[in-house]
Amino acid sequence: MAKKIKVTPKLKNYVVFILDKSGSMSSLKNEVVGGFNDNVKVIRENNASGGMETKVCLVTFSTFV
Repeated sequence: MAKKIKVTPKLKNYVVFILDKSGSMSSLKNEVVGGFNDNVKVIRENNASGGMETKVCLVTFSTFV
C-alpha cells in the first residue's frame, strides 16, 4: 500500500499599489517613488524566508485607471 504524503499549500500574498501619476501629483513625485520603493523593499525582506509566495502589481492612472 502506498504511503500518503500530506502536502501543505504555500501561502500566497497579493499586493496591489495604485499610484496617481496625474499632473496634480507632480510635486510629490519623489516622495511617492521613495515610498513605493521602501514598500517593495520591505515586501522582499519579509518574503525572503520563503514561507509565502508574494505577487506585487503596480497600477498607475492619470485620468483613467
